[in-house]
Amino acid sequence: MPAKAADAAPTGRTTLFGYGSRTPTGLRLQGPYAAVAIRTNGFTPMRDQVIEIAVVHVNARGDVEETAFASVVEPPGGEAGPTFLHGLEASDLRFAPTFADIARLLLAQLEGRIVVAHHAQFVEQFLAAEFLAAGLLAPTSPTLDLASLSRLTFATANYRLRTLAAHLDLPVTRGGVGALDEARLVAAILPVLLGRLGRELTYPVPLTAVLDFPRGAARPAPRPRPVVPDTLEPWLTHLMTRLSAGAMETNDPRVAVYLDALTDIVSRGRIVAPEAAELARLLARSGYPASAIRTILERFLESLRQAAFEDQRITTTALRHLRAVAVSVGIPTYFDDLIPPPAPPAPRPGSGTFSRPVRKPVAPQPPPRLPRCGYCLVVGHWTANCPRLRGSGGRGAIGPVGAIRPIDPI
Repeated sequence: MPAKAADAAPTGRTTLFGYGSRTPTGLRLQGPYAAVAIRTNGFTPMRDQVIEIAVVHVNARGDVEETAFASVVEPPGGEAGPTFLHGLEASDLRFAPTFADIARLLLAQLEGRIVVAHHAQFVEQFLAAEFLAAGLLAPTSPTLDLASLSRLTFATANYRLRTLAAHLDLPVTRGGVGALDEARLVAAILPVLLGRLGRELTYPVPLTAVLDFPRGAARPAPRPRPVVPDTLEPWLTHLMTRLSAGAMETNDPRVAVYLDALTDIVSRGRIVAPEAAELARLLARSGYPASAIRTILERFLESLRQAAFEDQRITTTALRHLRAVAVSVGIPTYFDDLIPPPAPPAPRPGSGTFSRPVRKPVAPQPPPRLPRCGYCLVVGHWTANCPRLRGSGGRGAIGPVGAIRPIDPI
Protein backbone atom coordinates (compact mmCIF):
# COMPACT_ATOMS: atom_id res chain seq x y z
CA MET A 1 0.00 0.00 0.00
CA PRO A 2 1.30 3.52 -0.70
CA ALA A 3 0.73 4.56 2.91
CA LYS A 4 3.10 1.90 4.20
CA ALA A 5 5.78 2.92 1.72
CA ALA A 6 5.47 6.56 2.71
CA ASP A 7 5.39 5.75 6.41
CA ALA A 8 9.07 4.93 6.48
CA ALA A 9 11.92 7.36 6.00
CA PRO A 10 13.40 7.48 2.49
CA THR A 11 15.85 4.68 1.90
CA GLY A 12 19.54 5.13 1.22
CA ARG A 13 22.38 6.69 3.13
CA THR A 14 21.56 10.15 4.41
CA THR A 15 24.29 12.55 5.51
CA LEU A 16 22.60 15.93 5.47
CA PHE A 17 18.93 15.17 6.30
CA GLY A 18 17.42 12.88 8.94
CA TYR A 19 13.89 12.15 7.76
CA GLY A 20 10.88 12.26 10.05
CA SER A 21 8.33 9.43 9.97
CA ARG A 22 5.61 7.81 12.08
CA THR A 23 7.88 5.17 13.57
CA PRO A 24 7.44 4.83 17.36
CA THR A 25 11.17 5.19 18.05
CA GLY A 26 12.73 8.58 17.62
CA LEU A 27 12.66 12.12 18.90
CA ARG A 28 9.47 14.17 18.98
CA LEU A 29 10.24 17.72 17.86
CA GLN A 30 7.89 20.67 17.53
CA GLY A 31 9.79 22.96 15.19
CA PRO A 32 10.47 25.69 14.22
CA TYR A 33 10.81 24.92 10.50
CA ALA A 34 12.70 26.06 7.42
CA ALA A 35 11.02 25.53 4.03
CA VAL A 36 13.76 25.01 1.44
CA ALA A 37 13.56 24.97 -2.36
CA ILE A 38 16.27 24.85 -5.00
CA ARG A 39 16.61 25.16 -8.76
CA THR A 40 19.32 23.26 -10.60
CA ASN A 41 20.70 23.17 -14.14
CA GLY A 42 20.24 19.38 -14.36
CA PHE A 43 19.24 16.22 -12.50
CA THR A 44 22.70 14.80 -11.62
CA PRO A 45 24.20 16.09 -8.32
CA MET A 46 27.83 15.22 -9.15
CA ARG A 47 27.68 16.87 -12.58
CA ASP A 48 25.10 19.66 -12.25
CA GLN A 49 24.84 22.52 -9.76
CA VAL A 50 22.40 24.54 -7.72
CA ILE A 51 21.64 27.84 -9.46
CA GLU A 52 18.94 29.20 -7.14
CA ILE A 53 17.99 28.57 -3.52
CA ALA A 54 15.43 29.98 -1.12
CA VAL A 55 14.61 29.46 2.57
CA VAL A 56 11.37 30.56 4.27
CA HIS A 57 11.16 30.39 8.07
CA VAL A 58 8.02 28.96 9.72
CA ASN A 59 7.36 28.93 13.46
CA ALA A 60 6.32 25.87 15.48
CA ARG A 61 2.60 26.60 14.91
CA GLY A 62 3.06 26.62 11.14
CA ASP A 63 2.86 30.40 10.65
CA VAL A 64 5.22 31.93 8.09
CA GLU A 65 7.71 34.24 9.79
CA GLU A 66 9.85 35.64 6.98
CA THR A 67 11.79 34.95 3.84
CA ALA A 68 15.09 34.18 5.50
CA PHE A 69 17.20 33.70 2.42
CA ALA A 70 16.80 33.84 -1.37
CA SER A 71 19.53 34.10 -3.96
CA VAL A 72 20.60 32.99 -7.38
CA VAL A 73 23.92 31.13 -7.48
CA GLU A 74 26.59 31.30 -10.16
CA PRO A 75 27.71 27.75 -11.05
CA PRO A 76 31.24 26.92 -12.26
CA GLY A 77 31.43 28.00 -15.88
CA GLY A 78 28.20 29.98 -15.62
CA GLU A 79 26.16 27.22 -17.29
CA ALA A 80 22.47 27.95 -16.71
CA GLY A 81 21.13 24.84 -18.40
CA PRO A 82 17.69 24.80 -20.03
CA THR A 83 15.99 28.12 -19.33
CA PHE A 84 12.48 26.67 -19.70
CA LEU A 85 13.20 24.42 -16.70
CA HIS A 86 13.80 27.21 -14.18
CA GLY A 87 13.28 30.53 -16.00
CA LEU A 88 16.84 31.80 -15.48
CA GLU A 89 19.15 33.05 -18.21
CA ALA A 90 22.95 32.97 -18.09
CA SER A 91 22.87 36.76 -17.65
CA ASP A 92 20.83 36.31 -14.43
CA LEU A 93 23.64 34.21 -12.94
CA ARG A 94 26.54 36.38 -13.99
CA PHE A 95 28.18 38.15 -11.02
CA ALA A 96 25.92 36.24 -8.58
CA PRO A 97 27.60 34.68 -5.50
CA THR A 98 28.92 31.17 -5.79
CA PHE A 99 27.66 28.43 -3.49
CA ALA A 100 30.87 28.60 -1.49
CA ASP A 101 30.16 32.31 -0.87
CA ILE A 102 26.72 31.64 0.63
CA ALA A 103 27.31 28.19 2.21
CA ARG A 104 27.88 29.43 5.78
CA LEU A 105 25.05 31.92 5.54
CA LEU A 106 22.75 29.14 4.33
CA LEU A 107 23.70 26.89 7.24
CA ALA A 108 22.89 29.74 9.62
CA GLN A 109 19.33 29.85 8.25
CA LEU A 110 18.85 26.08 8.79
CA GLU A 111 20.37 25.66 12.24
CA GLY A 112 17.95 24.86 15.05
CA ARG A 113 15.11 24.16 12.60
CA ILE A 114 13.38 21.22 10.93
CA VAL A 115 14.00 21.38 7.20
CA VAL A 116 10.92 20.94 4.98
CA ALA A 117 11.25 20.35 1.24
CA HIS A 118 9.32 18.82 -1.63
CA HIS A 119 11.32 15.84 -2.93
CA ALA A 120 13.72 16.32 -0.05
CA GLN A 121 16.03 13.52 -1.25
CA PHE A 122 16.69 15.46 -4.45
CA VAL A 123 17.41 18.63 -2.44
CA GLU A 124 19.67 16.69 -0.05
CA GLN A 125 21.74 15.14 -2.82
CA PHE A 126 22.48 18.50 -4.44
CA LEU A 127 23.13 20.39 -1.19
CA ALA A 128 25.41 17.62 0.10
CA ALA A 129 27.44 17.75 -3.12
CA GLU A 130 27.64 21.55 -2.97
CA PHE A 131 28.73 21.62 0.70
CA LEU A 132 31.35 18.98 -0.07
CA ALA A 133 32.70 21.05 -2.97
CA ALA A 134 32.77 24.11 -0.69
CA GLY A 135 34.83 22.22 1.91
CA LEU A 136 32.16 22.34 4.66
CA LEU A 137 30.99 19.42 6.80
CA ALA A 138 27.34 20.30 7.40
CA PRO A 139 25.47 18.81 10.38
CA THR A 140 22.52 16.45 9.87
CA SER A 141 19.21 18.29 10.18
CA PRO A 142 15.80 16.75 10.99
CA THR A 143 13.77 16.87 7.80
CA LEU A 144 10.22 16.44 6.50
CA ASP A 145 9.81 15.22 2.93
CA LEU A 146 6.60 16.85 1.75
CA ALA A 147 6.19 14.48 -1.21
CA SER A 148 6.46 11.32 0.93
CA LEU A 149 4.31 12.46 3.85
CA SER A 150 1.62 13.81 1.53
CA ARG A 151 0.72 10.20 0.70
CA LEU A 152 -0.44 9.87 4.32
CA THR A 153 -2.26 13.18 4.35
CA PHE A 154 -3.93 14.00 1.02
CA ALA A 155 -6.22 11.91 -1.19
CA THR A 156 -4.85 13.05 -4.54
CA ALA A 157 -3.94 11.13 -7.71
CA ASN A 158 -0.32 12.26 -7.44
CA TYR A 159 1.74 14.31 -5.02
CA ARG A 160 3.34 16.90 -7.24
CA LEU A 161 3.43 20.40 -5.83
CA ARG A 162 0.90 21.89 -8.25
CA THR A 163 -1.51 19.03 -7.53
CA LEU A 164 -1.28 19.60 -3.78
CA ALA A 165 -1.75 23.34 -4.27
CA ALA A 166 -4.87 22.77 -6.41
CA HIS A 167 -6.24 20.33 -3.80
CA LEU A 168 -5.85 22.97 -1.07
CA ASP A 169 -6.97 25.90 -3.28
CA LEU A 170 -3.61 27.63 -2.90
CA PRO A 171 -2.59 30.20 -5.52
CA VAL A 172 0.22 29.14 -7.84
CA THR A 173 2.35 31.62 -9.77
CA ARG A 174 1.63 31.42 -13.47
CA GLY A 175 4.62 30.96 -15.68
CA GLY A 176 7.96 29.77 -14.36
CA VAL A 177 7.88 28.99 -10.63
CA GLY A 178 11.14 30.04 -8.97
CA ALA A 179 12.75 28.68 -5.81
CA LEU A 180 11.24 31.40 -3.63
CA ASP A 181 7.73 30.72 -5.00
CA GLU A 182 8.15 27.01 -4.30
CA ALA A 183 9.49 27.60 -0.78
CA ARG A 184 6.48 29.79 0.02
CA LEU A 185 4.15 27.13 -1.38
CA VAL A 186 5.83 24.45 0.77
CA ALA A 187 5.41 26.73 3.80
CA ALA A 188 1.70 27.16 2.97
CA ILE A 189 1.12 23.38 2.74
CA LEU A 190 3.09 22.62 5.92
CA PRO A 191 0.38 23.67 8.46
CA VAL A 192 -2.14 21.22 6.93
CA LEU A 193 0.38 18.40 7.14
CA LEU A 194 1.28 19.28 10.73
CA GLY A 195 -2.40 19.45 11.69
CA ARG A 196 -2.90 15.83 10.61
CA LEU A 197 0.47 14.21 11.37
CA GLY A 198 2.32 16.61 13.66
CA ARG A 199 1.91 14.64 16.91
CA GLU A 200 2.76 11.32 15.26
CA LEU A 201 6.07 12.33 13.64
CA THR A 202 9.43 11.40 15.10
CA TYR A 203 12.93 12.23 13.92
CA PRO A 204 16.21 10.26 14.02
CA VAL A 205 18.32 13.30 14.96
CA PRO A 206 17.79 16.32 17.24
CA LEU A 207 17.70 19.93 16.16
CA THR A 208 21.10 21.20 15.11
CA ALA A 209 22.98 23.33 17.59
CA VAL A 210 23.38 27.05 17.04
CA LEU A 211 26.87 27.28 15.58
CA ASP A 212 29.14 30.24 15.10
CA PHE A 213 28.07 30.94 11.53
CA PRO A 214 27.75 34.47 10.17
CA ARG A 215 24.22 35.80 10.03
CA GLY A 216 24.46 38.46 7.39
CA ALA A 217 21.49 39.97 5.63
CA ALA A 218 19.71 37.82 3.10
CA ARG A 219 20.72 38.25 -0.49
CA PRO A 220 18.27 39.90 -2.85
CA ALA A 221 15.70 37.52 -4.27
CA PRO A 222 15.89 36.88 -8.01
CA ARG A 223 13.73 39.03 -10.21
CA PRO A 224 10.15 37.77 -10.69
CA ARG A 225 9.52 35.42 -13.58
CA PRO A 226 7.52 36.81 -16.45
CA VAL A 227 3.89 35.78 -16.46
CA VAL A 228 3.30 33.29 -19.26
CA PRO A 229 -0.32 33.10 -20.41
CA ASP A 230 -1.88 29.65 -20.59
CA THR A 231 -2.36 28.78 -24.27
CA LEU A 232 -4.10 25.46 -23.69
CA GLU A 233 -7.60 24.89 -22.41
CA PRO A 234 -8.10 24.68 -18.63
CA TRP A 235 -9.18 21.06 -19.25
CA LEU A 236 -5.60 19.99 -19.95
CA THR A 237 -4.19 22.04 -17.08
CA HIS A 238 -6.64 20.38 -14.70
CA LEU A 239 -5.88 16.98 -16.23
CA MET A 240 -2.27 17.21 -15.02
CA THR A 241 -3.47 17.16 -11.39
CA ARG A 242 -5.36 13.90 -11.96
CA LEU A 243 -2.51 11.80 -13.36
CA SER A 244 -1.74 8.75 -11.22
CA ALA A 245 1.79 8.47 -9.84
CA GLY A 246 3.89 5.51 -11.00
CA ALA A 247 6.31 3.36 -9.02
CA MET A 248 9.40 4.90 -10.63
CA GLU A 249 8.22 8.40 -9.74
CA THR A 250 7.49 7.33 -6.16
CA ASN A 251 10.87 5.70 -5.53
CA ASP A 252 13.36 7.79 -7.54
CA PRO A 253 13.58 11.55 -6.88
CA ARG A 254 15.25 12.10 -10.28
CA VAL A 255 12.22 10.71 -12.11
CA ALA A 256 9.89 12.64 -9.81
CA VAL A 257 11.61 15.96 -10.55
CA TYR A 258 11.73 15.11 -14.28
CA LEU A 259 7.96 14.46 -14.38
CA ASP A 260 7.32 17.56 -12.27
CA ALA A 261 9.14 19.63 -14.88
CA LEU A 262 7.35 17.89 -17.76
CA THR A 263 3.86 18.34 -16.31
CA ASP A 264 4.68 21.94 -15.38
CA ILE A 265 5.64 22.74 -18.97
CA VAL A 266 2.54 21.01 -20.32
CA SER A 267 0.35 22.93 -17.86
CA ARG A 268 1.88 26.22 -19.00
CA GLY A 269 1.17 25.43 -22.64
CA ARG A 270 4.82 25.65 -23.67
CA ILE A 271 5.60 22.02 -24.41
CA VAL A 272 7.50 21.61 -27.67
CA ALA A 273 9.71 18.79 -28.91
CA PRO A 274 13.12 20.47 -28.27
CA GLU A 275 12.25 21.14 -24.62
CA ALA A 276 11.04 17.56 -24.07
CA ALA A 277 14.20 16.25 -25.74
CA GLU A 278 16.37 18.45 -23.49
CA LEU A 279 14.60 17.13 -20.38
CA ALA A 280 15.20 13.57 -21.58
CA ARG A 281 18.88 14.38 -22.16
CA LEU A 282 19.24 15.66 -18.59
CA LEU A 283 17.63 12.48 -17.24
CA ALA A 284 19.93 10.37 -19.43
CA ARG A 285 22.96 12.17 -17.91
CA SER A 286 21.81 10.98 -14.49
CA GLY A 287 22.10 7.34 -15.58
CA TYR A 288 18.79 6.43 -17.24
CA PRO A 289 19.06 4.62 -20.62
CA ALA A 290 16.89 5.56 -23.58
CA SER A 291 14.68 2.48 -23.12
CA ALA A 292 13.88 3.44 -19.51
CA ILE A 293 13.09 7.03 -20.52
CA ARG A 294 10.78 5.70 -23.22
CA THR A 295 9.00 3.58 -20.61
CA ILE A 296 8.58 6.61 -18.34
CA LEU A 297 7.09 8.66 -21.18
CA GLU A 298 4.72 5.85 -22.19
CA ARG A 299 3.56 5.55 -18.58
CA PHE A 300 3.01 9.31 -18.50
CA LEU A 301 0.94 9.27 -21.71
CA GLU A 302 -1.05 6.25 -20.53
CA SER A 303 -1.91 8.07 -17.28
CA LEU A 304 -2.95 11.06 -19.37
CA ARG A 305 -5.18 8.81 -21.46
CA GLN A 306 -6.80 7.17 -18.42
CA ALA A 307 -7.42 10.53 -16.75
CA ALA A 308 -9.01 11.83 -19.96
CA PHE A 309 -11.39 8.84 -20.05
CA GLU A 310 -12.69 9.80 -16.62
CA ASP A 311 -14.54 12.62 -18.36
CA GLN A 312 -17.85 11.73 -19.94
CA ARG A 313 -16.73 12.74 -23.41
CA ILE A 314 -13.45 13.71 -25.05
CA THR A 315 -14.01 16.61 -27.40
CA THR A 316 -12.20 17.10 -30.69
CA THR A 317 -10.24 20.01 -29.19
CA ALA A 318 -9.20 17.90 -26.20
CA LEU A 319 -8.08 15.10 -28.50
CA ARG A 320 -5.99 17.58 -30.48
CA HIS A 321 -4.24 18.63 -27.27
CA LEU A 322 -3.55 15.02 -26.32
CA ARG A 323 -2.00 14.35 -29.71
CA ALA A 324 0.10 17.51 -29.40
CA VAL A 325 1.55 16.28 -26.09
CA ALA A 326 2.33 12.86 -27.62
CA VAL A 327 4.08 14.46 -30.60
CA SER A 328 6.06 16.75 -28.31
CA VAL A 329 7.46 13.95 -26.12
CA GLY A 330 8.52 11.97 -29.19
CA ILE A 331 5.79 9.27 -29.37
CA PRO A 332 3.47 10.81 -32.00
CA THR A 333 1.38 7.66 -32.63
CA TYR A 334 0.42 6.96 -29.01
CA PHE A 335 -3.10 8.35 -29.25
CA ASP A 336 -3.83 7.08 -32.76
CA ASP A 337 -6.43 4.67 -31.37
CA LEU A 338 -8.44 7.68 -30.16
CA ILE A 339 -8.76 9.19 -33.64
CA PRO A 340 -12.43 8.90 -34.67
CA PRO A 341 -13.13 6.87 -37.83
CA PRO A 342 -14.08 8.71 -41.02
CA ALA A 343 -17.74 9.55 -41.48
CA PRO A 344 -19.77 6.93 -43.40
CA PRO A 345 -20.56 7.75 -47.02
CA ALA A 346 -23.78 9.58 -47.68
CA PRO A 347 -26.66 7.45 -49.01
CA ARG A 348 -27.33 7.58 -52.72
CA PRO A 349 -30.20 9.79 -53.79
CA GLY A 350 -33.45 7.85 -54.01
CA SER A 351 -32.29 4.95 -51.86
CA GLY A 352 -34.88 5.65 -49.17
CA THR A 353 -38.46 6.87 -48.75
CA PHE A 354 -40.36 8.77 -46.11
CA SER A 355 -41.91 5.52 -44.86
CA ARG A 356 -38.55 3.72 -44.68
CA PRO A 357 -35.68 6.16 -44.14
CA VAL A 358 -32.06 5.17 -44.53
CA ARG A 359 -30.65 4.20 -41.15
CA LYS A 360 -27.25 5.51 -40.09
CA PRO A 361 -24.62 2.92 -39.20
CA VAL A 362 -24.15 2.16 -35.51
CA ALA A 363 -21.41 4.27 -33.94
CA PRO A 364 -18.28 2.26 -33.06
CA GLN A 365 -17.74 1.39 -29.41
CA PRO A 366 -15.05 3.44 -27.61
CA PRO A 367 -11.82 1.60 -26.90
CA PRO A 368 -11.72 -0.17 -23.52
CA ARG A 369 -9.91 1.41 -20.59
CA LEU A 370 -7.04 -1.04 -20.66
CA PRO A 371 -3.28 -0.63 -21.01
CA ARG A 372 -2.31 -0.08 -24.62
CA CYS A 373 1.00 -0.91 -26.28
CA GLY A 374 2.91 2.16 -27.44
CA TYR A 375 4.58 0.12 -30.20
CA CYS A 376 1.83 -1.84 -31.99
CA LEU A 377 -1.12 0.22 -30.62
CA VAL A 378 -2.98 -2.93 -29.52
CA VAL A 379 -5.13 -2.59 -26.40
CA GLY A 380 -4.53 -5.20 -23.74
CA HIS A 381 -0.79 -5.28 -23.09
CA TRP A 382 2.14 -2.96 -22.36
CA THR A 383 5.07 -2.34 -24.66
CA ALA A 384 7.33 -4.54 -22.51
CA ASN A 385 5.05 -7.53 -23.32
CA CYS A 386 4.52 -6.77 -27.01
CA PRO A 387 4.68 -10.00 -29.08
CA ARG A 388 6.21 -8.10 -31.99
CA LEU A 389 9.22 -7.10 -29.88
CA ARG A 390 9.94 -10.54 -28.40
CA GLY A 391 13.19 -11.93 -29.66
CA SER A 392 14.07 -8.76 -31.53
CA GLY A 393 16.44 -7.47 -28.87
CA GLY A 394 14.28 -4.46 -27.95
CA ARG A 395 13.58 -1.24 -29.65
CA GLY A 396 17.04 0.26 -29.43
CA ALA A 397 17.94 3.91 -28.97
CA ILE A 398 15.26 6.50 -29.54
CA GLY A 399 15.89 8.50 -32.67
CA PRO A 400 15.84 12.27 -32.79
CA VAL A 401 12.48 13.98 -32.74
CA GLY A 402 11.63 16.17 -35.68
CA ALA A 403 10.31 19.68 -35.35
CA ILE A 404 6.70 19.91 -34.22
CA ARG A 405 4.19 21.18 -36.71
CA PRO A 406 0.61 22.32 -36.31
CA ILE A 407 -1.88 19.47 -36.01
CA ASP A 408 -4.55 19.41 -38.66
CA PRO A 409 -8.05 19.73 -37.23
CA ILE A 410 -10.00 16.51 -37.13
